[in-house]
Amino acid sequence: MKTYNKFILALLCSTLVVGTGSAQNWTVNGTTQTTQLTTSANESAVAIDPLTGVATVKTAGAGPSVAISASPNSVNVNGASTISWTASGFGNNLNCTRTSSPAGLSGWSGSSTNATGSVSVTMPATAQSVSLTLSCTGDNGNVSNFTTVAVGTAVDCTQRPPGVSGAPGVPASSRILVNRQFSSIWGTDFPGTFGPAVTSNITDGTVVAYAFMAPFNNTIEGYFQTVPTPTGSGLGTAATSLSECPGDISNAVPTCEPSFGKTRNEWTTNGRLDACNLIPGRQYYYNLSILGSCTFAGGAPGATCAMVIEAKRRN
Repeated sequence: MKTYNKFILALLCSTLVVGTGSAQNWTVNGTTQTTQLTTSANESAVAIDPLTGVATVKTAGAGPSVAISASPNSVNVNGASTISWTASGFGNNLNCTRTSSPAGLSGWSGSSTNATGSVSVTMPATAQSVSLTLSCTGDNGNVSNFTTVAVGTAVDCTQRPPGVSGAPGVPASSRILVNRQFSSIWGTDFPGTFGPAVTSNITDGTVVAYAFMAPFNNTIEGYFQTVPTPTGSGLGTAATSLSECPGDISNAVPTCEPSFGKTRNEWTTNGRLDACNLIPGRQYYYNLSILGSCTFAGGAPGATCAMVIEAKRRN
């Protein structure tokens, strides 16, 4: 923004005419003045203070803006996230204020005159959603923007060995863990485009854990669905869950329960009540096993059960 001082006392009631050519003319009481303000591609408007006679030429183009982001945007309690920002279009005299909810986060408070930057911010000691705001002012105006970080409780997976429980009268039992990656099975990163169905063979006494990361985009939802198929040598009831620990069907994500039989595990990152609520950017596991034992047709254990799994997504 550029400022021009004019010693024209009659400006109190004057009219400014902005021409379409290469110059901007001062007109006082119908008389065009000889002094002109030269225009350029980055000058778009002139404002006059009628009391002081100060003329201000404002910069053309988009107005001031603030971009702010957190990486990662999901951490455990007492963890750290790097907050990055860019303040543009404010002209001169840039000043930004950093605030948060809850207040007093280490690394994010006070003022800054830097148009761009990044800082590591320590998150609270309790699970919650943290909001970090950057409010900037300058000659061209003032703008605020914010970002959020999901702070969760760390899960000790050593205290959650692979197991299956949840059905009446069926105790939890240890299982042999088989680790797999979602991308290695479906050929794409979670949640995939549509996620075609695949077949997984579950041997008696095992649990398969498909690792994946919850998407950052909270407009995406989807589900896992598992159906037994007779292509295996045995019979069994499917047991599935979404969990923060591999093979852990007993302790599913707090907002959902393990499923048994023809299973369907809905998931979302936007807090929908009737789905498993996943924290964006956090790793989870789709766990699949057999409730009880996978048996041969005569009832003897030790067989292999085949399951067809669908991993679907929808926007």
